[in-house]
Amino acid sequence: MTSQDSFPLPDPRLNNKIAHYDRNEVIANLHSFYNFLPHISASQIATAPPDGWPEITASSLAVHGIYKTPEALELLRYLPYISCDQPWIMITAMVCDYRRVTLSPTAREKPLWMYQVAEKQWPAWVVQLTSGTDREDHRYMLDTTDGTITMHCTGGHFEYPPTYEPDDPRGWRDRECYPETVTLKDWLEKWREEYRQTTVLAVPEDSIYDGYGSWDLFFGGLEDKPGSYNFEEMDGLRKIYREYGWPDREKYRKQACIQAIQHWYRSFMEGKRKERRIELLEFWKQRGIAPPEESNTQDTGK
Repeated sequence: MTSQDSFPLPDPRLNNKIAHYDRNEVIANLHSFYNFLPHISASQIATAPPDGWPEITASSLAVHGIYKTPEALELLRYLPYISCDQPWIMITAMVCDYRRVTLSPTAREKPLWMYQVAEKQWPAWVVQLTSGTDREDHRYMLDTTDGTITMHCTGGHFEYPPTYEPDDPRGWRDRECYPETVTLKDWLEKWREEYRQTTVLAVPEDSIYDGYGSWDLFFGGLEDKPGSYNFEEMDGLRKIYREYGWPDREKYRKQACIQAIQHWYRSFMEGKRKERRIELLEFWKQRGIAPPEESNTQDTGK
């Protein structure tokens, strides 16, 4: 059975509702969400030219061992992408930029997710939208037969009862994926709400001071107290984002806020580095150990 033989069908993961896929809808929803993100500048959002991204072709994907259906390929050719080194859009979710298929298959700078897409060999109609750097390597997968999103978790750490019949083309979701499947629209709205509530926030990429920026998003509840995980980062970020108008998008001064956060985070990391140095000096002093020579190489905090 192919991906198209029995669609549309009621989806047991959607309370037996029938989901639908529309390429233009997917593109518009993602573009709107990227524009919404408070830490992503409009200049970083790349919109496909009228004829699609010319570098993304069946041949250029195949060089990396990636094979897609004609529709999945067309989607990749017209998707918006975020032009930066670490395009985080949610915790453990960094946008996969398929324009990078121009890289040599053996290039050192080839991103890990390109190897993963090829090794995993998802059904050809499934597109990996994001990649993570966490231990489970979470990935959000878009099914072009119905426009739904399912989160994959590497290594089969969790086992759930199967949702679909063995011959159902949606059965791939039962393998190493969480049991929830949602529409793209609902998925993005859930994430929007987390940003509005400031329970998830990011440090914008900083090209002036290389190495500063989010290696992932920060997160924390509004009720968290000092000493909680990420408390200092989240407390500082919330104050700045709110000072510049977030989450009221009509009042939000995005570029000014991004610059303010970059300046604050540089100072924050400098302070953290000095604290670590003082702690190490005290550690060595207590043990009668001479501290090592200062390195001339700048520690970027990574």
